[in-house]
Amino acid sequence: MRLRPGNAGANNVGDLVGVLDAAIAGLPEQIAAGHHVGDDPALVARAVQVRSDSAASRTFA
Repeated sequence: MRLRPGNAGANNVGDLVGVLDAAIAGLPEQIAAGHHVGDDPALVARAVQVRSDSAASRTFA
């Protein structure tokens, strides 16, 4: 669970990236390898698909 300030806006890409980072950290290392910031993309053994709402997805692209 992630708590945000009461005045936090909806569709905040910073929040979405934080949740994504936490989700990747919770994966077994064999799956998470290559998906951490700074990892060599060649380490990816299994793709991870991410979906977000359309308002913030342009920033992910």
